[in-house]
Amino acid sequence: MHLLAQWAPTAPTRVQEGDNTYLVPEDAGNDAPPSYQSAQADAVPPYWETTVHAPFSPDSAGEMIIDSLPTGSVFSFLWNMLVSISFQFVGFLLTYLLHTTHAARLGSRAGLGITLIQYGFALRSKLDDPAGDWAQESWRNSGQAPPPFTTGGDSNPFVNEHRGFNYTSPSSAGPIPDDQAYSWVGDATTEWLSFFLMTVGWFILLTSLLGFWRVKRWERGILASQRESSAAAQSSTPRNPAVVSRIEQVFGLRGMSRVELLRQGFGFGRNQNQDDDESGLLRAEMGEGRVVGATTQHPLLPLDPNNPENNRVMLQAIENEHRLRNELRNAGLASPRARSSTPAEMSLAIRKATEADTEALFRVCLLTADAGKSAVGLFDFPELPGLTFAVPYLTRKATFAYVLEEEDTKEVVGYVVGSHDTPQYEEDVIQNWFPIHAIRYRYGSPLNNPDIKSGDKWYLQRFNNPIEHKSLDCNLAFSHAHIHINVLDKHQRKGWGRRMIAKAVEHLKEKGLDGLWVGTDPRNEPGRRFYKRIGFRNIEGGDENQLGLKFC
Repeated sequence: MHLLAQWAPTAPTRVQEGDNTYLVPEDAGNDAPPSYQSAQADAVPPYWETTVHAPFSPDSAGEMIIDSLPTGSVFSFLWNMLVSISFQFVGFLLTYLLHTTHAARLGSRAGLGITLIQYGFALRSKLDDPAGDWAQESWRNSGQAPPPFTTGGDSNPFVNEHRGFNYTSPSSAGPIPDDQAYSWVGDATTEWLSFFLMTVGWFILLTSLLGFWRVKRWERGILASQRESSAAAQSSTPRNPAVVSRIEQVFGLRGMSRVELLRQGFGFGRNQNQDDDESGLLRAEMGEGRVVGATTQHPLLPLDPNNPENNRVMLQAIENEHRLRNELRNAGLASPRARSSTPAEMSLAIRKATEADTEALFRVCLLTADAGKSAVGLFDFPELPGLTFAVPYLTRKATFAYVLEEEDTKEVVGYVVGSHDTPQYEEDVIQNWFPIHAIRYRYGSPLNNPDIKSGDKWYLQRFNNPIEHKSLDCNLAFSHAHIHINVLDKHQRKGWGRRMIAKAVEHLKEKGLDGLWVGTDPRNEPGRRFYKRIGFRNIEGGDENQLGLKFC
Protein backbone atom coordinates (compact mmCIF):
# COMPACT_ATOMS: atom_id res chain seq x y z
CA MET A 1 0.00 0.00 0.00
CA HIS A 2 1.50 3.37 -0.96
CA LEU A 3 1.17 6.82 0.57
CA LEU A 4 -1.40 8.15 -1.89
CA ALA A 5 -3.75 5.31 -0.96
CA GLN A 6 -3.93 6.33 2.72
CA TRP A 7 -7.09 7.83 4.14
CA ALA A 8 -7.12 11.66 4.38
CA PRO A 9 -9.33 12.79 7.34
CA THR A 10 -11.78 15.66 6.91
CA ALA A 11 -11.99 18.76 9.13
CA PRO A 12 -13.79 18.40 12.52
CA THR A 13 -17.56 19.05 12.39
CA ARG A 14 -18.87 22.08 14.35
CA VAL A 15 -22.24 21.54 16.19
CA GLN A 16 -24.15 24.50 17.69
CA GLU A 17 -26.63 23.79 20.56
CA GLY A 18 -27.94 27.04 21.93
CA ASP A 19 -25.09 29.02 23.38
CA ASN A 20 -22.81 25.96 23.40
CA THR A 21 -20.59 24.97 20.50
CA TYR A 22 -19.24 21.41 20.12
CA LEU A 23 -16.52 20.07 17.82
CA VAL A 24 -17.27 16.50 16.78
CA PRO A 25 -14.06 14.34 16.73
CA GLU A 26 -12.96 13.09 13.35
CA ASP A 27 -13.48 9.43 14.30
CA ALA A 28 -17.13 10.25 14.76
CA GLY A 29 -17.49 11.98 11.41
CA ASN A 30 -19.58 10.86 8.46
CA ASP A 31 -16.59 9.96 6.26
CA ALA A 32 -15.12 6.49 6.89
CA PRO A 33 -11.64 5.43 5.73
CA PRO A 34 -11.47 3.27 2.57
CA SER A 35 -11.39 -0.51 2.88
CA TYR A 36 -8.16 -2.45 2.52
CA GLN A 37 -9.29 -3.99 -0.79
CA SER A 38 -10.04 -0.59 -2.37
CA ALA A 39 -6.72 0.83 -1.19
CA GLN A 40 -4.86 -2.24 -2.46
CA ALA A 41 -6.49 -1.89 -5.89
CA ASP A 42 -5.05 1.63 -6.26
CA ALA A 43 -2.24 1.94 -8.78
CA VAL A 44 1.23 2.23 -7.26
CA PRO A 45 3.31 5.15 -8.59
CA PRO A 46 6.86 4.34 -9.77
CA TYR A 47 9.21 5.02 -6.85
CA TRP A 48 12.30 3.41 -8.42
CA GLU A 49 14.51 3.91 -11.45
CA THR A 50 13.88 1.45 -14.28
CA THR A 51 16.83 2.40 -16.48
CA VAL A 52 19.30 -0.42 -17.10
CA HIS A 53 22.88 0.58 -17.88
CA ALA A 54 24.54 -1.94 -20.17
CA PRO A 55 27.94 -1.94 -21.92
CA PHE A 56 28.06 0.17 -25.05
CA SER A 57 29.12 -2.59 -27.40
CA PRO A 58 29.54 -5.98 -25.67
CA ASP A 59 30.41 -7.77 -28.92
CA SER A 60 33.26 -5.45 -29.97
CA ALA A 61 36.97 -5.89 -29.33
CA GLY A 62 37.90 -4.91 -25.77
CA GLU A 63 34.34 -5.18 -24.41
CA MET A 64 33.97 -8.97 -24.52
CA ILE A 65 33.39 -10.44 -21.04
CA ILE A 66 35.75 -13.32 -20.22
CA ASP A 67 35.94 -14.70 -16.67
CA SER A 68 33.71 -11.86 -15.38
CA LEU A 69 36.00 -9.11 -16.74
CA PRO A 70 36.16 -7.22 -20.06
CA THR A 71 39.25 -8.03 -22.08
CA GLY A 72 40.40 -4.42 -22.47
CA SER A 73 42.53 -2.80 -25.15
CA VAL A 74 46.25 -2.74 -25.88
CA PHE A 75 46.34 0.94 -24.89
CA SER A 76 44.93 0.07 -21.45
CA PHE A 77 47.59 -2.61 -21.04
CA LEU A 78 50.44 -0.24 -21.97
CA TRP A 79 49.08 2.66 -19.90
CA ASN A 80 48.77 0.61 -16.70
CA MET A 81 52.22 -0.86 -17.27
CA LEU A 82 53.66 2.66 -17.65
CA VAL A 83 52.01 3.88 -14.43
CA SER A 84 53.22 0.79 -12.56
CA ILE A 85 56.79 1.35 -13.80
CA SER A 86 56.82 5.10 -13.13
CA PHE A 87 55.62 4.89 -9.51
CA GLN A 88 57.13 1.46 -8.84
CA PHE A 89 55.42 -0.42 -5.98
CA VAL A 90 52.97 2.39 -5.25
CA GLY A 91 51.98 2.47 -8.92
CA PHE A 92 51.55 -1.30 -8.99
CA LEU A 93 49.25 -1.29 -5.94
CA LEU A 94 47.24 1.61 -7.36
CA THR A 95 46.70 0.08 -10.81
CA TYR A 96 46.15 -3.49 -9.58
CA LEU A 97 43.55 -2.57 -6.96
CA LEU A 98 41.64 -0.33 -9.39
CA HIS A 99 41.74 -2.56 -12.47
CA THR A 100 38.45 -3.22 -14.29
CA THR A 101 39.74 -5.19 -17.30
CA HIS A 102 42.14 -8.02 -18.03
CA ALA A 103 44.36 -5.53 -19.88
CA ALA A 104 44.66 -3.27 -16.82
CA ARG A 105 45.34 -6.17 -14.45
CA LEU A 106 48.00 -7.79 -16.63
CA GLY A 107 49.56 -4.43 -17.53
CA SER A 108 49.93 -3.67 -13.82
CA ARG A 109 51.66 -7.02 -13.27
CA ALA A 110 53.94 -6.45 -16.25
CA GLY A 111 54.97 -3.10 -14.73
CA LEU A 112 55.80 -4.84 -11.44
CA GLY A 113 57.99 -7.31 -13.31
CA ILE A 114 59.93 -4.52 -15.02
CA THR A 115 60.34 -2.75 -11.65
CA LEU A 116 61.89 -5.88 -10.10
CA ILE A 117 64.22 -6.23 -13.10
CA GLN A 118 65.35 -2.61 -12.62
CA TYR A 119 66.08 -3.26 -8.94
CA GLY A 120 68.13 -6.31 -9.89
CA PHE A 121 70.21 -4.35 -12.40
CA ALA A 122 70.73 -1.56 -9.87
CA LEU A 123 72.13 -3.98 -7.29
CA ARG A 124 74.30 -5.61 -9.92
CA SER A 125 75.82 -2.31 -11.03
CA LYS A 126 77.16 -1.65 -7.52
CA LEU A 127 79.28 -4.79 -7.74
CA ASP A 128 80.81 -3.97 -11.12
CA ASP A 129 83.51 -1.44 -9.98
CA PRO A 130 86.25 -0.79 -12.56
CA ALA A 131 89.75 -2.26 -12.02
CA GLY A 132 92.24 -0.05 -10.14
CA ASP A 133 89.82 1.41 -7.59
CA TRP A 134 91.66 -0.42 -4.83
CA ALA A 135 94.81 1.53 -5.64
CA GLN A 136 93.03 4.86 -5.34
CA GLU A 137 91.44 3.70 -2.03
CA SER A 138 94.85 2.54 -0.73
CA TRP A 139 96.56 5.86 -1.38
CA ARG A 140 93.65 8.01 -0.18
CA ASN A 141 95.52 8.97 3.02
CA SER A 142 98.60 10.14 1.12
CA GLY A 143 96.66 12.70 -0.83
CA GLN A 144 98.12 11.55 -4.16
CA ALA A 145 98.32 8.45 -6.28
CA PRO A 146 101.66 6.84 -7.19
CA PRO A 147 103.05 8.25 -10.43
CA PRO A 148 104.10 5.92 -13.27
CA PHE A 149 107.72 4.66 -13.20
CA THR A 150 109.79 3.52 -16.17
CA THR A 151 112.40 1.54 -14.16
CA GLY A 152 112.70 0.10 -10.69
CA GLY A 153 115.31 2.65 -9.67
CA ASP A 154 113.00 5.55 -10.46
CA SER A 155 110.59 4.44 -7.75
CA ASN A 156 113.10 4.61 -4.88
CA PRO A 157 112.66 8.34 -4.11
CA PHE A 158 108.87 8.00 -4.02
CA VAL A 159 109.01 4.91 -1.78
CA ASN A 160 111.45 6.57 0.63
CA GLU A 161 109.22 9.63 0.78
CA HIS A 162 106.09 7.61 1.63
CA ARG A 163 107.74 4.95 3.78
CA GLY A 164 105.86 6.01 6.83
CA PHE A 165 102.44 5.28 5.43
CA ASN A 166 100.73 2.02 6.44
CA TYR A 167 99.89 0.40 3.11
CA THR A 168 98.85 -3.13 2.27
CA SER A 169 98.09 -4.19 -1.30
CA PRO A 170 95.43 -6.75 -2.13
CA SER A 171 98.11 -9.21 -3.13
CA SER A 172 100.10 -8.99 0.07
CA ALA A 173 100.01 -12.07 2.24
CA GLY A 174 98.56 -11.89 5.71
CA PRO A 175 95.31 -12.30 7.60
CA ILE A 176 92.16 -10.73 6.06
CA PRO A 177 90.60 -8.02 8.24
CA ASP A 178 87.07 -8.64 9.55
CA ASP A 179 85.62 -5.61 7.79
CA GLN A 180 87.00 -6.82 4.44
CA ALA A 181 85.57 -10.34 5.02
CA TYR A 182 82.17 -8.87 5.84
CA SER A 183 82.40 -6.81 2.66
CA TRP A 184 83.02 -9.91 0.56
CA VAL A 185 80.07 -11.77 2.16
CA GLY A 186 77.86 -8.74 1.57
CA ASP A 187 78.88 -8.62 -2.08
CA ALA A 188 77.94 -12.30 -2.55
CA THR A 189 74.57 -11.74 -0.87
CA THR A 190 73.90 -8.72 -3.04
CA GLU A 191 74.75 -10.70 -6.17
CA TRP A 192 72.33 -13.51 -5.28
CA LEU A 193 69.60 -11.00 -4.37
CA SER A 194 70.09 -9.29 -7.72
CA PHE A 195 69.78 -12.61 -9.54
CA PHE A 196 66.61 -13.49 -7.59
CA LEU A 197 64.92 -10.14 -8.30
CA MET A 198 65.69 -10.32 -12.02
CA THR A 199 64.43 -13.93 -12.23
CA VAL A 200 61.13 -13.11 -10.51
CA GLY A 201 60.76 -9.94 -12.57
CA TRP A 202 61.24 -11.72 -15.89
CA PHE A 203 58.80 -14.46 -14.82
CA ILE A 204 56.07 -11.95 -13.90
CA LEU A 205 56.64 -9.94 -17.10
CA LEU A 206 56.52 -12.94 -19.44
CA THR A 207 53.47 -14.52 -17.75
CA SER A 208 51.63 -11.18 -17.96
CA LEU A 209 52.38 -10.82 -21.67
CA LEU A 210 51.36 -14.44 -22.30
CA GLY A 211 48.15 -14.02 -20.29
CA PHE A 212 47.14 -10.90 -22.23
CA TRP A 213 47.83 -12.68 -25.52
CA ARG A 214 45.66 -15.64 -24.47
CA VAL A 215 42.77 -13.37 -23.46
CA LYS A 216 42.88 -11.54 -26.79
CA ARG A 217 43.09 -14.87 -28.65
CA TRP A 218 39.94 -16.10 -26.89
CA GLU A 219 38.23 -12.82 -27.74
CA ARG A 220 39.14 -13.10 -31.42
CA GLY A 221 37.86 -16.69 -31.53
CA ILE A 222 34.49 -15.77 -30.02
CA LEU A 223 34.04 -12.74 -32.29
CA ALA A 224 35.00 -14.80 -35.34
CA SER A 225 32.42 -17.49 -34.51
CA GLN A 226 29.74 -14.82 -34.03
CA ARG A 227 30.58 -13.22 -37.37
CA GLU A 228 30.43 -16.60 -39.12
CA SER A 229 27.06 -17.39 -37.53
CA SER A 230 25.60 -14.01 -38.51
CA ALA A 231 26.93 -14.35 -42.07
CA ALA A 232 25.41 -17.82 -42.41
CA ALA A 233 22.10 -16.55 -41.05
CA GLN A 234 22.02 -13.68 -43.54
CA SER A 235 22.75 -15.98 -46.48
CA SER A 236 20.11 -18.57 -45.50
CA THR A 237 17.16 -16.27 -44.64
CA PRO A 238 15.22 -13.69 -46.69
CA ARG A 239 16.24 -10.08 -46.35
CA ASN A 240 12.95 -8.49 -45.30
CA PRO A 241 10.50 -11.16 -44.07
CA ALA A 242 7.56 -10.45 -41.85
CA VAL A 243 8.00 -11.10 -38.14
CA VAL A 244 5.62 -14.07 -38.04
CA SER A 245 7.08 -15.61 -41.20
CA ARG A 246 10.62 -15.28 -39.85
CA ILE A 247 9.70 -17.05 -36.59
CA GLU A 248 7.99 -19.84 -38.50
CA GLN A 249 11.02 -20.26 -40.76
CA VAL A 250 13.54 -20.37 -37.90
CA PHE A 251 11.64 -23.01 -35.92
CA GLY A 252 10.33 -25.04 -38.86
CA LEU A 253 6.67 -24.22 -38.19
CA ARG A 254 5.79 -23.20 -41.72
CA GLY A 255 2.76 -25.01 -43.09
CA MET A 256 1.54 -26.24 -39.69
CA SER A 257 -2.03 -25.79 -38.57
CA ARG A 258 -2.67 -23.99 -35.29
CA VAL A 259 -3.73 -27.25 -33.60
CA GLU A 260 -0.55 -29.02 -34.75
CA LEU A 261 1.50 -26.03 -33.57
CA LEU A 262 0.03 -26.31 -30.06
CA ARG A 263 0.59 -30.06 -30.03
CA GLN A 264 4.24 -29.63 -30.99
CA GLY A 265 4.75 -26.87 -28.42
CA PHE A 266 3.36 -28.99 -25.57
CA GLY A 267 5.31 -32.10 -26.63
CA PHE A 268 2.30 -34.00 -28.03
CA GLY A 269 3.47 -34.23 -31.63
CA ARG A 270 2.79 -37.28 -33.71
CA ASN A 271 4.79 -40.32 -32.64
CA GLN A 272 3.09 -43.38 -34.15
CA ASN A 273 4.74 -46.72 -34.61
CA GLN A 274 3.75 -47.89 -38.05
CA ASP A 275 5.52 -51.11 -38.87
CA ASP A 276 3.59 -51.41 -42.12
CA ASP A 277 5.71 -48.54 -43.48
CA GLU A 278 8.58 -50.96 -44.10
CA SER A 279 7.41 -51.41 -47.66
CA GLY A 280 7.30 -47.63 -48.13
CA LEU A 281 10.85 -47.34 -46.81
CA LEU A 282 12.01 -50.02 -49.19
CA ARG A 283 10.19 -48.40 -52.10
CA ALA A 284 11.93 -45.06 -51.52
CA GLU A 285 15.22 -46.89 -51.06
CA MET A 286 15.03 -49.08 -54.15
CA GLY A 287 13.44 -46.84 -56.78
CA GLU A 288 11.08 -47.88 -59.54
CA GLY A 289 11.31 -51.56 -60.58
CA ARG A 290 14.91 -52.23 -59.43
CA VAL A 291 14.60 -54.22 -56.26
CA VAL A 292 17.03 -57.02 -57.03
CA GLY A 293 19.75 -54.76 -58.39
CA ALA A 294 19.50 -52.52 -55.36
CA THR A 295 21.11 -55.08 -53.07
CA THR A 296 24.57 -54.26 -54.37
CA GLN A 297 24.05 -50.50 -54.14
CA HIS A 298 22.21 -50.35 -50.80
CA PRO A 299 23.71 -52.61 -48.13
CA LEU A 300 21.01 -51.79 -45.56
CA LEU A 301 18.60 -54.56 -46.61
CA PRO A 302 18.37 -57.14 -43.79
CA LEU A 303 19.65 -60.01 -45.96
CA ASP A 304 21.48 -63.07 -44.69
CA PRO A 305 24.45 -63.95 -46.95
CA ASN A 306 24.34 -67.53 -45.64
CA ASN A 307 20.75 -68.07 -46.78
CA PRO A 308 20.45 -67.03 -50.45
CA GLU A 309 17.14 -68.85 -50.94
CA ASN A 310 15.48 -66.84 -48.18
CA ASN A 311 16.93 -63.65 -49.64
CA ARG A 312 15.54 -64.49 -53.06
CA VAL A 313 12.04 -65.14 -51.69
CA MET A 314 12.08 -61.88 -49.70
CA LEU A 315 13.25 -59.82 -52.67
CA GLN A 316 10.66 -61.42 -54.91
CA ALA A 317 7.89 -60.62 -52.42
CA ILE A 318 9.03 -57.02 -52.18
CA GLU A 319 9.17 -56.74 -55.95
CA ASN A 320 5.64 -58.15 -56.32
CA GLU A 321 4.28 -55.79 -53.69
CA HIS A 322 6.01 -52.86 -55.32
CA ARG A 323 4.66 -53.77 -58.78
CA LEU A 324 1.13 -54.09 -57.36
CA ARG A 325 1.34 -50.66 -55.75
CA ASN A 326 2.55 -49.10 -59.00
CA GLU A 327 -0.35 -50.65 -60.89
CA LEU A 328 -2.84 -49.37 -58.32
CA ARG A 329 -1.31 -45.91 -58.44
CA ASN A 330 -1.46 -45.83 -62.23
CA ALA A 331 -5.10 -46.90 -62.07
CA GLY A 332 -5.93 -44.23 -59.46
CA LEU A 333 -6.68 -46.82 -56.78
CA ALA A 334 -3.69 -46.28 -54.52
CA SER A 335 -4.34 -45.36 -50.89
CA PRO A 336 -4.58 -41.63 -50.11
CA ARG A 337 -1.50 -41.93 -47.93
CA ALA A 338 0.55 -43.45 -50.74
CA ARG A 339 -0.65 -40.85 -53.25
CA SER A 340 0.08 -37.95 -50.91
CA SER A 341 3.57 -39.20 -50.06
CA THR A 342 4.76 -39.40 -53.66
CA PRO A 343 5.03 -35.63 -54.30
CA ALA A 344 6.80 -35.14 -50.98
CA GLU A 345 9.32 -37.86 -51.84
CA MET A 346 9.92 -36.45 -55.29
CA SER A 347 10.47 -32.89 -53.94
CA LEU A 348 13.27 -33.82 -51.51
CA ALA A 349 16.96 -34.32 -52.23
CA ILE A 350 20.08 -35.27 -50.27
CA ARG A 351 23.15 -33.10 -50.79
CA LYS A 352 26.47 -32.42 -49.09
CA ALA A 353 26.20 -29.88 -46.27
CA THR A 354 28.15 -26.60 -46.22
CA GLU A 355 28.81 -23.94 -43.58
CA ALA A 356 25.86 -21.98 -44.99
CA ASP A 357 23.62 -24.70 -43.50
CA THR A 358 24.67 -23.86 -39.93
CA GLU A 359 21.43 -22.08 -39.01
CA ALA A 360 19.35 -24.86 -40.56
CA LEU A 361 21.18 -27.51 -38.52
CA PHE A 362 20.52 -25.50 -35.36
CA ARG A 363 16.80 -25.44 -36.19
CA VAL A 364 16.42 -29.13 -37.12
CA CYS A 365 18.41 -30.23 -34.07
CA LEU A 366 16.21 -28.15 -31.75
CA LEU A 367 12.98 -29.48 -33.30
CA THR A 368 14.13 -33.08 -32.70
CA ALA A 369 16.17 -32.66 -29.48
CA ASP A 370 13.52 -34.06 -27.10
CA ALA A 371 13.94 -37.76 -27.98
CA GLY A 372 12.91 -37.09 -31.59
CA LYS A 373 10.27 -34.47 -30.73
CA SER A 374 10.37 -30.69 -30.60
CA ALA A 375 12.34 -29.12 -27.73
CA VAL A 376 11.12 -25.56 -28.33
CA GLY A 377 10.67 -23.92 -24.93
CA LEU A 378 12.80 -26.44 -23.05
CA PHE A 379 16.01 -24.36 -23.23
CA ASP A 380 17.04 -20.84 -22.34
CA PHE A 381 19.82 -21.29 -24.89
CA PRO A 382 18.13 -23.18 -27.77
CA GLU A 383 21.34 -23.41 -29.78
CA LEU A 384 23.05 -25.76 -27.28
CA PRO A 385 21.86 -29.07 -28.85
CA GLY A 386 23.10 -27.98 -32.28
CA LEU A 387 26.47 -26.85 -30.89
CA THR A 388 26.93 -30.33 -29.41
CA PHE A 389 25.54 -32.82 -31.93
CA ALA A 390 25.33 -31.14 -35.35
CA VAL A 391 27.26 -27.95 -36.15
CA PRO A 392 30.80 -29.19 -35.23
CA TYR A 393 30.60 -31.78 -38.01
CA LEU A 394 30.60 -28.99 -40.62
CA THR A 395 34.14 -27.78 -39.89
CA ARG A 396 36.02 -30.10 -37.52
CA LYS A 397 38.51 -32.84 -38.43
CA ALA A 398 37.55 -36.30 -39.77
CA THR A 399 33.87 -35.41 -40.28
CA PHE A 400 31.18 -35.53 -42.96
CA ALA A 401 27.69 -34.03 -43.21
CA TYR A 402 24.70 -34.36 -45.56
CA VAL A 403 21.36 -32.55 -45.43
CA LEU A 404 17.86 -33.42 -46.65
CA GLU A 405 16.44 -30.44 -48.53
CA GLU A 406 13.11 -29.54 -50.11
CA GLU A 407 13.91 -28.81 -53.74
CA ASP A 408 11.15 -26.21 -54.15
CA THR A 409 11.71 -24.10 -51.03
CA LYS A 410 15.38 -25.03 -50.37
CA GLU A 411 14.42 -25.65 -46.74
CA VAL A 412 16.58 -28.16 -44.85
CA VAL A 413 14.34 -30.73 -43.14
CA GLY A 414 16.91 -33.29 -41.97
CA TYR A 415 20.59 -34.13 -41.72
CA VAL A 416 23.03 -36.95 -41.14
CA VAL A 417 26.46 -36.07 -39.73
CA GLY A 418 29.28 -38.19 -38.42
CA SER A 419 32.97 -38.98 -38.28
CA HIS A 420 35.05 -41.71 -39.88
CA ASP A 421 37.68 -41.36 -37.11
CA THR A 422 35.89 -40.78 -33.80
CA PRO A 423 39.04 -40.59 -31.57
CA GLN A 424 40.57 -37.89 -33.80
CA TYR A 425 37.28 -35.97 -33.91
CA GLU A 426 36.83 -36.10 -30.13
CA GLU A 427 40.40 -34.92 -29.52
CA ASP A 428 39.80 -31.98 -31.88
CA VAL A 429 36.53 -30.82 -30.30
CA ILE A 430 37.80 -31.31 -26.74
CA GLN A 431 40.77 -29.03 -27.44
CA ASN A 432 39.40 -26.52 -29.96
CA TRP A 433 35.57 -26.49 -29.85
CA PHE A 434 34.08 -27.02 -26.40
CA PRO A 435 36.55 -24.75 -24.48
CA ILE A 436 35.62 -21.73 -26.64
CA HIS A 437 31.90 -22.23 -26.06
CA ALA A 438 32.41 -23.01 -22.38
CA ILE A 439 33.97 -19.54 -22.01
CA ARG A 440 31.26 -17.97 -24.16
CA TYR A 441 28.44 -19.30 -21.96
CA ARG A 442 30.22 -18.41 -18.73
CA TYR A 443 28.79 -14.85 -18.89
CA GLY A 444 26.93 -14.29 -15.65
CA SER A 445 27.88 -17.82 -14.49
CA PRO A 446 24.69 -19.56 -15.77
CA LEU A 447 25.69 -22.80 -14.07
CA ASN A 448 25.33 -21.05 -10.69
CA ASN A 449 21.88 -19.73 -11.57
CA PRO A 450 19.26 -21.71 -9.59
CA ASP A 451 16.61 -20.89 -12.22
CA ILE A 452 18.52 -22.40 -15.13
CA LYS A 453 16.63 -25.11 -16.98
CA SER A 454 17.81 -28.69 -16.65
CA GLY A 455 18.47 -29.03 -20.38
CA ASP A 456 20.75 -25.99 -20.44
CA LYS A 457 22.60 -27.21 -17.36
CA TRP A 458 23.26 -30.65 -18.89
CA TYR A 459 24.75 -29.17 -22.06
CA LEU A 460 26.81 -26.52 -20.21
CA GLN A 461 28.29 -29.18 -17.93
CA ARG A 462 29.15 -31.16 -21.06
CA PHE A 463 30.95 -28.08 -22.47
CA ASN A 464 32.99 -27.69 -19.27
CA ASN A 465 33.78 -31.43 -18.89
CA PRO A 466 33.87 -32.88 -22.42
CA ILE A 467 36.29 -35.66 -21.47
CA GLU A 468 33.61 -37.31 -19.31
CA HIS A 469 31.41 -37.74 -22.40
CA LYS A 470 33.87 -39.50 -24.69
CA SER A 471 32.77 -42.55 -26.66
CA LEU A 472 32.56 -45.92 -24.95
CA ASP A 473 35.41 -48.37 -25.49
CA CYS A 474 33.00 -51.04 -26.73
CA ASN A 475 31.72 -48.66 -29.42
CA LEU A 476 35.24 -47.82 -30.61
CA ALA A 477 36.10 -51.52 -30.65
CA PHE A 478 33.08 -52.10 -32.91
CA SER A 479 33.98 -49.26 -35.32
CA HIS A 480 35.73 -45.89 -35.36
CA ALA A 481 32.83 -44.37 -37.32
CA HIS A 482 29.67 -42.91 -35.77
CA ILE A 483 26.71 -40.85 -37.00
CA HIS A 484 23.93 -38.55 -35.79
CA ILE A 485 20.73 -38.37 -37.84
CA ASN A 486 17.57 -36.28 -37.45
CA VAL A 487 14.59 -35.76 -39.77
CA LEU A 488 11.62 -33.48 -39.07
CA ASP A 489 8.46 -35.31 -38.08
CA LYS A 490 6.49 -34.37 -41.20
CA HIS A 491 9.07 -36.14 -43.40
CA GLN A 492 9.54 -39.25 -41.27
CA ARG A 493 8.22 -42.71 -42.15
CA LYS A 494 8.75 -42.04 -45.86
CA GLY A 495 12.10 -43.75 -46.39
CA TRP A 496 14.35 -40.71 -46.12
CA GLY A 497 16.01 -41.83 -42.90
CA ARG A 498 17.07 -45.07 -44.57
CA ARG A 499 18.34 -43.26 -47.64
CA MET A 500 20.38 -40.79 -45.57
CA ILE A 501 22.01 -43.64 -43.63
CA ALA A 502 22.76 -45.32 -46.96
CA LYS A 503 24.51 -42.10 -48.05
CA ALA A 504 26.63 -42.19 -44.89
CA VAL A 505 27.45 -45.88 -45.47
CA GLU A 506 28.55 -45.08 -49.02
CA HIS A 507 30.88 -42.36 -47.72
CA LEU A 508 32.35 -44.64 -45.04
CA LYS A 509 32.94 -47.45 -47.54
CA GLU A 510 35.03 -45.03 -49.60
CA LYS A 511 37.10 -44.44 -46.44
CA GLY A 512 37.71 -48.19 -46.12
CA LEU A 513 35.43 -48.80 -43.11
CA ASP A 514 33.08 -51.74 -42.63
CA GLY A 515 30.82 -50.54 -39.82
CA LEU A 516 29.35 -47.63 -37.88
CA TRP A 517 27.54 -47.08 -34.59
CA VAL A 518 24.98 -44.66 -33.19
CA GLY A 519 23.94 -43.72 -29.66
CA THR A 520 20.24 -43.21 -28.97
CA ASP A 521 18.22 -41.41 -26.31
CA PRO A 522 16.88 -43.91 -23.73
CA ARG A 523 13.40 -42.41 -24.27
CA ASN A 524 13.49 -42.82 -28.05
CA GLU A 525 12.07 -46.33 -28.39
CA PRO A 526 10.63 -45.71 -31.93
CA GLY A 527 14.09 -44.66 -33.07
CA ARG A 528 15.65 -47.89 -31.81
CA ARG A 529 12.96 -49.93 -33.56
CA PHE A 530 13.74 -48.09 -36.80
CA TYR A 531 17.47 -48.80 -36.52
CA LYS A 532 16.89 -52.49 -35.82
CA ARG A 533 14.54 -52.81 -38.81
CA ILE A 534 17.31 -51.69 -41.16
CA GLY A 535 19.99 -53.99 -39.74
CA PHE A 536 21.43 -52.34 -36.61
CA ARG A 537 22.18 -54.61 -33.65
CA ASN A 538 23.10 -54.04 -29.99
CA ILE A 539 26.84 -53.60 -29.50
CA GLU A 540 28.48 -56.24 -27.32
CA GLY A 541 29.46 -54.75 -23.98
CA GLY A 542 27.13 -51.75 -24.30
CA ASP A 543 23.59 -51.05 -23.19
CA GLU A 544 20.48 -51.13 -25.35
CA ASN A 545 21.05 -47.53 -26.46
CA GLN A 546 24.30 -48.35 -28.32
CA LEU A 547 23.54 -49.82 -31.75
CA GLY A 548 25.95 -50.84 -34.51
CA LEU A 549 25.74 -51.76 -38.19
CA LYS A 550 28.22 -53.89 -40.14
CA PHE A 551 28.36 -53.64 -43.92
CA CYS A 552 30.65 -55.07 -46.57
